[in-house]
Amino acid sequence: MSKKPYKPLIQDENFDDFDELVENFQGWDLEFTRLDRGPFDGNLLQVVGEECGLSSWSMSCRHEQRLAPPHGLRSFGILTPRSPAIVLRNRQLDQDGIAVFPSGEESDVQAPPGFEAFELSFTEDLLESVSQRMGLPILEDMLVQKDIARCNQTALVELQSWLQGVRQQFSARLCHPLSKVFLEQIIAELPRRFLKTMASSYPMAFRPSLRQRDCAINKIKEFLSEFPSVPPTMADLCEVAKVSERTLEYAFQERYEMTPNTYLRFYRLNGVHKSLRAAGPASTTVTKVATDWGFWHFGHFTSNYRKLFGQLPSDTLKKPRADLSKR
Repeated sequence: MSKKPYKPLIQDENFDDFDELVENFQGWDLEFTRLDRGPFDGNLLQVVGEECGLSSWSMSCRHEQRLAPPHGLRSFGILTPRSPAIVLRNRQLDQDGIAVFPSGEESDVQAPPGFEAFELSFTEDLLESVSQRMGLPILEDMLVQKDIARCNQTALVELQSWLQGVRQQFSARLCHPLSKVFLEQIIAELPRRFLKTMASSYPMAFRPSLRQRDCAINKIKEFLSEFPSVPPTMADLCEVAKVSERTLEYAFQERYEMTPNTYLRFYRLNGVHKSLRAAGPASTTVTKVATDWGFWHFGHFTSNYRKLFGQLPSDTLKKPRADLSKR
């Protein structure tokens, strides 16, 4: 039986009742205590995907929280730039830190009026895969302090600004259906931006990983330069670069935002293009040049060539070389 597609949870509401806001907060085990009188004004936004989630909420009253994060997720809290400082587990948290909520543990928070915060939650697998793709150390290595993480201030401000921008985009779309692409972009970008911020204070930690990937790509490019017409397999490339297939995939995604096989196809198509431009109809044929560069399925070859260069390979071969020299 095929797995049903996951439908994200989305809610964005304003509240004039303290308890109603608390009751609508999904995923967390919460116990809130209001500590002042007067009218209440609050807002709650939640976007929860299959592997990560984003919550944004504000409360006009002084209150105390006792909360435990969603089961099986790593969760973090970030105050907005205009929120007052709070007390988290008997320590002050302001805009220059990120609250770390241990999985399965309760935390006490005391918040004054005007409290505004973002909450981010991720599965361990998602954080690990995104960290590897970005060439970053694992999250635990970046969490020098286990309750409040201190990051590069410029990077943290950039994350806060991006989160506020996301919040504003949702507010602007209240009267319009949210597109699937918009939601997918937010959910995909969230772990990447969070981990980039976390790594901002530890640049030395991931340089060896980046060097390994750079070396792998350089070795492959040297191999292609020496044996341009040999269409290597993925196993061949891993042997040349002396890395795993997974590392090679990450290296090319990081450098070129494409798979190694896609890069190879572009590389060989460019080789055909240059060979056809340097030759002429009297000296060679498209079939011979394509075969020399390792293309055997000529229907796919011709289609890919035309998409890349905007013309058929036969047109490139027939084009007078004098015209090319003027370009």
